[in-house]
Amino acid sequence: MKILYIIKSLEKGGAERYALDLCLELNKRPNIEYKLLVLQDGNDYEYLSSKVNYQKVDGPFVPSILRKTYVNVDQYKEIIDSFKPDIIHTHLFRAELFSSIYIPQDVVFVVHGHDNMREFRNLSFNTFFQKSLLTSFYEKQLLVNGKYKKNKNTYFIANSPDTLSYFQSTVPSFLKQNVKLIEIGFDFNRFHLPKREVKPPNKKFSLINIGRYEERKNQKFIVEIAHLLKNKGFEFEVNLLGTGDCIDKVKNQIRELHLEDRVFVRGNVDLVEEYLSKSDLYLHSAYYEPFGLVLLEAMAAGLPCVILDGIGNRNLVKDDYNGYLFSEQNAEVFAKKIIELSKDTPLLEKLSQNAQKFAKTYDISEKTNELIEFYQSIIVKP
Repeated sequence: MKILYIIKSLEKGGAERYALDLCLELNKRPNIEYKLLVLQDGNDYEYLSSKVNYQKVDGPFVPSILRKTYVNVDQYKEIIDSFKPDIIHTHLFRAELFSSIYIPQDVVFVVHGHDNMREFRNLSFNTFFQKSLLTSFYEKQLLVNGKYKKNKNTYFIANSPDTLSYFQSTVPSFLKQNVKLIEIGFDFNRFHLPKREVKPPNKKFSLINIGRYEERKNQKFIVEIAHLLKNKGFEFEVNLLGTGDCIDKVKNQIRELHLEDRVFVRGNVDLVEEYLSKSDLYLHSAYYEPFGLVLLEAMAAGLPCVILDGIGNRNLVKDDYNGYLFSEQNAEVFAKKIIELSKDTPLLEKLSQNAQKFAKTYDISEKTNELIEFYQSIIVKP
């Protein structure tokens, strides 16, 4: 079996990490050959991609009403014609749009959105009055008419029940039966900490959050929680890992609340497992989370997770089992739970052990088996 993966970039992100972990796992599968096409420069995962068969191509495909393409179509055709994939599997919308420039008929397409891709939204009254909605609708029509109607062997993978429901309501009617729920996996062994020591109540409590600084990730809420914890006289530190457009806003908030000695902005970190191994609790503030791969990584390290309900992550955290999920963005409630956990060592130990058991079920080897079974079920037989 030959699989051609396409992704926009190798910047920090859950989809990018999954694509690389998947390729690394496929290195162990002798009956599968793959190639990963990357559309943009920039690589935050050089320590992983060096072991992956990937190629940078001219891109990305950014169509508009006036300009159709910025990509070398002949280059893409040459790659497909020489590699001869059985399946072309795209990650995220830009890669999916890129794949529409050439539609071989003997190939099965798999679309992996990793979230509720806004470009797939159905036509509404507001579509005609917002430029972004109109652009998305135009791009969706390019895919429907330029790809899906030409090759109906196209399947959609949803990461969560919420995304499954979204795709079933937004993909063309003739493809609704081709939507499948397959949760992503990760390299459990990389993050697993076999012997985690839970700190006694009198020690400084270490909290951690990992993610891009963007509005939906909502790191400002973590700073609000930290402010409350400090006012309550609680001994703690918070490490924020990642970068993004909203990072300066968070830094300013930290300065305004005089939390420089409690909340630390660490930027992009390659070996996040080292920070996880030294932390006590994972704190997640995103008000929308398509899945929550970082939660599984934290759990593998033995960290219970205290999170805001991000819809797509509801299946990952179970109250009193591996953490706590709150539907309301209430800093007082979060702070109270953090302090409570820090003082209850037996409970923290139980949550830690359960978190590791739960994360193990998402190991990349098992999830790759599930994905390969799906490939085998949809591949076109000669």
